[in-house]
This record gives sequence, C-alpha cells and structure tokens, in this order.
Amino acid sequence: MPRGRGPRGDHVEVPPWWLRLVNDLVDARIRARETTLTRLGVDLSRAIGRAPYWDHGAVSRFLSGATTTREMAEAFALVLSIPGCVYMARSLAEALELQRVAHHFADATPRGHKASA
Repeated sequence: MPRGRGPRGDHVEVPPWWLRLVNDLVDARIRARETTLTRLGVDLSRAIGRAPYWDHGAVSRFLSGATTTREMAEAFALVLSIPGCVYMARSLAEALELQRVAHHFADATPRGHKASA
C-alpha cells in the first residue's frame, strides 16, 4: 500500500512474507559470493533504468524494512525473478480485475485466521 513520495521514491509497505523471501534470496547470493550489496544496488538500478545507482546503504535500508519503495521492490522482483508485491492498475478495467482477485484471496482465508504474512 503506498505511503507517500520521498526523495528515494514512492514509499510502500511490502508484505512481510515478500521481504523475507527477498532477504533469503539476497543472503544466499551473498553467501555464495555471487554479489555484494553494492553490486546489487547497481544491478537493481540497471533493471529499472535508474540513475544514479542505489548504493549499499539504500539496499540495506530496503532489506531491513526501514525504507521500502515501489521502485526498489519492482527492481528486486526483476533481478531475483520473483513475483512483484505492489501492483498499480493502469486502467479502470485492470483496477476492477485486481480488486476481484484481492477479494477472491481475502474470501479464501478461513475466519479467525490471519492470511500468512
């Protein structure tokens, strides 16, 4: 859900399950010496055509959940080849379809149980 625009982009709250998935995948790549947070910032920026590149600190703040933006969430989804977690409708028809899907999943959650976060 959008939280407003800041100097780093459109702030959003990403679902906890999605942020955990991103952290797990990034940690695995770092342990395998496939990347660093600095290199990841470059890769994320290139994925969405952003200049200047995000630095180590920006990537670290996103991963900690301190500063989560729509732009970086989109970049992580592309770089890590995972589904996105933030969807912005491009038309009324698309908004209505997204709403229908959201209601479908909300209705599928058993009463008394929270959807897994």
